[in-house]
This record gives sequence, structure tokens and C-alpha cells, in this order.
Amino acid sequence: MRISGIIRALNTIHVDNILCTYNLGRDIDGINTFRTAAIPGYSRLEAGPSAYKYLADVLLFFKVCSIILRKRPNVIHGHLHEGALIGWLACLVFFWRRIPLVFDVQGSLVGELESHSYFGKSRFLKRIFWTIEYLITKMPDRFVCSSENSVRVLRDVFRVNENLITLINDGADIFETVVGTAGLSLPVGKTICIYTGALLETKGLSYLFEVILEAKRRGLACHFLIVGYPERVMKEFCENNGLLDSCTVVGRIPYEKLGEYLGHADIAIEPKLSDSGEASGKLLNYMGAGLPVVCFDTTSNRQIAGDAGYYGAPGSGVELVDRIEALIKEPGDGYEHGAAGRARVRELFSWDKAAERIFSVYESSLALR
Repeated sequence: MRISGIIRALNTIHVDNILCTYNLGRDIDGINTFRTAAIPGYSRLEAGPSAYKYLADVLLFFKVCSIILRKRPNVIHGHLHEGALIGWLACLVFFWRRIPLVFDVQGSLVGELESHSYFGKSRFLKRIFWTIEYLITKMPDRFVCSSENSVRVLRDVFRVNENLITLINDGADIFETVVGTAGLSLPVGKTICIYTGALLETKGLSYLFEVILEAKRRGLACHFLIVGYPERVMKEFCENNGLLDSCTVVGRIPYEKLGEYLGHADIAIEPKLSDSGEASGKLLNYMGAGLPVVCFDTTSNRQIAGDAGYYGAPGSGVELVDRIEALIKEPGDGYEHGAAGRARVRELFSWDKAAERIFSVYESSLALR
């Protein structure tokens, strides 16, 4: 969503963008996309480490080099650590062109891998990846960060010069939600609580399970609308716990249709609890739809939602249910917070404002060459 939002916004100020990415996924209108060749046996779309990713990154490096030859870009904007590393290697190959590299940081590489239990108990492997992350932070000309946590990690952990770092929050669309357009059959007279996104442990799946079970135990008049993948995990959970009447599980949907599903909801849930420094894009989507947001009291969530959020102690699904229960009893309070969240998105998280700041980073990077 961040990449799409940035490119669409930059297009409006007449900045031509070329997206080089993996073969998986779908192309989006208005984004000039070039993909790598397919890798037999690799079809995973959800986030997380995979042995196939190493080969995919090699293919992406060659794709980037071929596009540089053909299109002669002025700046390389590398997303995530692998994007920055690939961009740096491509800059070395075309060293005579002196192409500046901007690194879009959306969390810590080690923190993200740790959240997926990639290292197990191996301190040595973790140290190797920490060293790789450290070296990557020495490669770019400029850094843009999606959260204050990422700024802190770069500055305090990897000793990056703060003058090279620009905080550019994720943006959000203001969704025009229309109830009923998604074609869902949801119970009447119940508060609809929505979750959207990947159904993975790193995204707070166990806390989401805890919230649903606790709400059922309390007999709350709410129904959970789960829009995410892989949906098999959630369907098995509902079947095993007798929750089929408490949840409606929808699989992956196109981002363009997200507003149709958010339009059915009264409350939005963000159960993610991560120390990787990554911001939560779904919080912005919820706020852009005018929904009150229930989430954990973390630095990143506070930065995004501010006073528009309803916060529970980190790691306590029970406290999230406390907030949901309070909103069911006082729906008017939720409407006010939802409206405040939507106004906050318009004021602070506009893609247009993000594009203007990114363009200024590009200009300062080019001035160095």
C-alpha cells in the first residue's frame, strides 16, 4: 500500500516512476510495473522469510539493471532492506552514472525476522543478519522512514546521521464507504468488528483469537468480520471453537474494494504487537473509513491514531475486549472518535503531502552528485 500510494501521489506532480518487483502479485492501473521471471514452486504472497526469496532477489537485481539500461532513472528508491541492497549493487554496476539511492525504511530487518522466529536460538545467525543490516544502513544517500520507531532504530542503533533521515508517514485514502455493496450477509442488531490483513502470528493472530474468544465468553452483541488470508487458519479456528455464528471470514480482496467491506463495520481491530519498528497501514485505512480503532498502546499506534484510538495494554487481548465492550455500550463515542480519526488522516497522513516530502528528498539526493 505504501509503494502504491507513493507512486500514485508522485504521478500527480509529474514524477515518472518505474516499479521493479517480483513476479507474484497483480499490476495496478497507473503504475508502470516490470516483474521478474517466475520461480517454479514459489507462489507465497504473505509476508515472511522464505528460501525462495534469495533467488527472487537475484532475479530482481538483474531486472533492475536491465531497466536502468533502458530507462536511465535519476534516482533509485529502494523499499525495505533487500530493496536498498539491490539498489546499491545496481548503483555500483552503473557507477559512472552516479545514481543516488534512497532507502525507504519500514522497520528493522532483524526485528522483522525475529518476529517470524527465523533465528530460532541461534545467536550467531542473528549476529550475521545484524551485521548485514548495519552494512545496508551505510549504503544509501538518504533515508525515508515510515515511523518514528524506524527513525530511532537508524539513529540510535545503527548510528545513521540524523540529517540524512526524513520521517514520511504512510498515507491513507479516504474511503467512501457504502454499506451493502460488498454483498455480505451479516447479522442485524449486532456491532460489527472488522479485521483486515494477513492472518499471521506476526500480525497479532493469537491476540485476535483471544479477542474473539473473550467476546464470545462475555456474550457481547458483536460479530467479527475477518477480511484476510490465509483464511484457512481462521476458518479452522472458528470451527474448532464453535464460533461459526460469531465470525464471517472473507479471503483476500483487491485493495480497491476495501472500502466496501469497511462500510459494514462499526469498530476496527488492530491486534499487532511488534518491535520491528514497522508502522501499521491498516490503522490508517480504518481511520480513513471513519471507524473507531481498538489497538495496543504502542508508540507506533499512538503516533498514527493519537486521541482517535482506543488502547489496551500491550499483549492483553482482554483489554482490547474491554474497549470493544465500552464502544458497544456507547456507540456515539465511537462515531466521534471515528470522525476525529478521519480528520487526522486528512491533516497528517495525506499521500499528496508524503509525495511532496519524498520529492524534496530526491532533489537533495541529486544535489549531492
